[in-house]
Amino acid sequence: MRFPGRVLFTLPSLLLAPVLHAQTASQLASASALLNTPAAGLPPVYLAWNPANPIPKTGMMARYGRHRDVAGFGSMGISSMGVTADLGDRWSDKTQVTVGLKTCSGCNATLMGGVQFLAEFARSPLGHGDESAVLAIGAQPALGVAHTVDQNTWYYSATLGIPVAVEAMLGPSIHVEPFIVPGGGWGMTSEDGGSARNGFLATFGGGVGVYGDQVGVHFGMQRIFAHRRITQWGLGLSYRGPWR
Repeated sequence: MRFPGRVLFTLPSLLLAPVLHAQTASQLASASALLNTPAAGLPPVYLAWNPANPIPKTGMMARYGRHRDVAGFGSMGISSMGVTADLGDRWSDKTQVTVGLKTCSGCNATLMGGVQFLAEFARSPLGHGDESAVLAIGAQPALGVAHTVDQNTWYYSATLGIPVAVEAMLGPSIHVEPFIVPGGGWGMTSEDGGSARNGFLATFGGGVGVYGDQVGVHFGMQRIFAHRRITQWGLGLSYRGPWR
């Protein structure tokens, strides 16, 4: 009686194997695209847009992130560095343009770039008085592109996050801002020879920022829910000043 049972177990596995393989390949391609563009290749940072806040709305930000290899083999760490120009409320409540570099030991560097927008659609005080904390909710769409140096490999991404943040005062001039960003994104990897794979993946990020009137320090992490879950984590340093 064991033989028919094994057959019944094996036949569905054989029939589903090509489908599962295709899903895994699409997920890996999508995860690679997200991790090689600023959308998930750099740790998330949320700087709320608040028209009543005296802190300047424009500035610069440097970020460093790290994650393991997307295929999940070994323990190779991949580092990313990026610089973001915060353009303030020119085309949305907040517009950010990012350029960056991703590299690891023994692999070719990847150049990345992208643009991200923020539209806040809810802002509610959590207490009474001018110094009370504020709950802010918004939508954060982003587009990204990247290219691996000395290879014909391109990455494209389009993501949407829903940031939920609490803005609070820590003393007379220090702001603390914990946040989470559930979301998802589409990614496409175009390899040598013109072959391309793409797919949609869910993401979840979060972190906290502590900043004064101009300088801020930020910690962020983001997880991509692919066949192998991948976590990107890192630090950021921001400067917000009256530049145009």
